Amino acid sequence: MAYVAAKGKATPEEIQKDLGIPRSTVYKLLTEFFQTGLVTKEKAGKVELVRVPDFVFRIENTANIVDCKLTPRNILAFDAAHTPAGRMFIGRRGLQAFAKFVELYDVYKRDRTTAQLMARELGVTRYEVELLLSDIDSITPRSLELANLPSRR
Repeated sequence: MAYVAAKGKATPEEIQKDLGIPRSTVYKLLTEFFQTGLVTKEKAGKVELVRVPDFVFRIENTANIVDCKLTPRNILAFDAAHTPAGRMFIGRRGLQAFAKFVELYDVYKRDRTTAQLMARELGVTRYEVELLLSDIDSITPRSLELANLPSRR
């Protein structure tokens, strides 16, 4: 799902080739995603394209996080909680500040803010934000890097 979200649209064959997974696995996962509405199909001539509609998952845990919104663009930022920079950030700034970083990462991925502006809004140093961004880059699967390349068609 993250691959298709990063690429925008893809055919099942592109998913299979770029991710290096069996065709049957691709179709099994797509069927599950179609049923939940996380992925949609559309036709472009004779080609069937898969895309991830914009969504927002809202996580609320009143004990630790007031509110955290996950989108296709910031799901990897949420995973950064388990990286060294993520653990350090949470330890120093708290889960609420991390949840705010995750939301700002969505804006960052749409090229509507910078690391410096994120740091200012969070009330942290730019270095802390850059460390988190670096850790996110380190956990970004190669498949997502491929998804951001121009289409081969």
